[in-house]
Amino acid sequence: MVENHSVFEKLVLPDLPLYPGLQNQAPDILANSANFISDSQLDILTVINGTDGLKRCAKLEANDSATYSQQSSVSRNLAMKIFDRFDINAAFVLDLVGRPNYWSAFSQVKADREEKKDVYEFFCQHPRWHQKGRYDKMKAGATQGNKAPCSIYMNYSVAKNQTIYLVSAPDDGIWFSFLEGINLSNSVIDGSLLSPNELASSPFLVHALISNIAFEQATEYAASVRNKLMTQLKQVNDYADNQAEGSPAKPGDQDARTQLQRITIELHQVSQMLNTGLASAQSSMRLSEKLLQAHTLFCQRTQQGSPGTSVSRTQSAFQYVKDAFEYHNNWLKSYKTRKETAMNFVFNMVTQQDSSTNLTMSYRMSEDSSSMHSITILTMIFLPGTFTATLFSTVAFRASDAGDAEITAWLLPFCCVTGVLTLVVLAIWYFRNSFGSWRFSMFEWYNRRQRAVGTRYQSGMMV
Repeated sequence: MVENHSVFEKLVLPDLPLYPGLQNQAPDILANSANFISDSQLDILTVINGTDGLKRCAKLEANDSATYSQQSSVSRNLAMKIFDRFDINAAFVLDLVGRPNYWSAFSQVKADREEKKDVYEFFCQHPRWHQKGRYDKMKAGATQGNKAPCSIYMNYSVAKNQTIYLVSAPDDGIWFSFLEGINLSNSVIDGSLLSPNELASSPFLVHALISNIAFEQATEYAASVRNKLMTQLKQVNDYADNQAEGSPAKPGDQDARTQLQRITIELHQVSQMLNTGLASAQSSMRLSEKLLQAHTLFCQRTQQGSPGTSVSRTQSAFQYVKDAFEYHNNWLKSYKTRKETAMNFVFNMVTQQDSSTNLTMSYRMSEDSSSMHSITILTMIFLPGTFTATLFSTVAFRASDAGDAEITAWLLPFCCVTGVLTLVVLAIWYFRNSFGSWRFSMFEWYNRRQRAVGTRYQSGMMV
């Protein structure tokens, strides 16, 4: 293990000023055996026709024990030999093992070790357009749903007239489909396939092929988003038509509310896909621009790119992909605008339903209040008479045989008992209200105390 580290440290020393964090990451990547396999399984494409070309495809498979949860189909020793022999930029080792984030593309022109002629180097990562589903990183085995990006490295030596390509991508039959467009035999060339001469004379041609594959995936992604969006827009429009035709949802209508809830959930999923697509589109636009700039510099320094040549067609392909991604980005923005319009409509419909429900409840409460007011008036009318009749029917008053009214000795006990009971009822009412206010105050104090404890705990964690 120590020997491998020393080999890598010697290899990356010239690149450390460009990648200050590489020295800390590389030993961890090499020390983790799950990042590599014991025996290499590289697909090799060699084109020899006055020039040499070497394309190596390293396939990535999900592995939760690996640094980036992806295992490369190349052994650690072979990777180090390839990096050392062909003077490959050491920073690409992170992409080789499936680094998940889209870092900036790297382009430079450096000098050959031996003959001091130009060496063109370019490597990048393409966004994961082929991943349309959502996965939860917190769940076990979540990496099975997380696809690694496609990472490509190119090295072209003018002195050796040699092109080196390393392609690291998930083994799902998408990114490596560019091999199907290349004529590997020396037989009569099919017009639909690229000839070995074209492939060898244009070092950036494989980059152009894979960029086209990325754009095809982007169009499929946009089509998937559009289909999901249009399905929900149709439901929103149907709901709006029903409202316009005089069939508004009744207050408390659970079917209408369930329908709006379902539409909201679906539009939220569309929103996630649109945000991911826009981020990927921005990355693809920037990557296409970097590829076009690097290839333009190559044409200028090598005096290549005459009309009709493979180099010229590669330049045109980069320009087309760049323009296509710009249009693609504009389409995604328009989809997002339409989605936001639909979300606002659904939100307004829910708000109107809630307002209608509240208005209906207020109307019913006002009716109940009117009824209670009527009952109160009737009570005020009959209460004095009821009190008077009850008072004179007690034992405190009685009529004599002659018909005269007499006050008995029970008047004083009656007044005392009535007064005590009235005070008891008033005292119970007073203490009940006081207890409710005290309980609310205690509840507020407890909440403030819990918030204060939580704040101190978070401060301690940050320290």
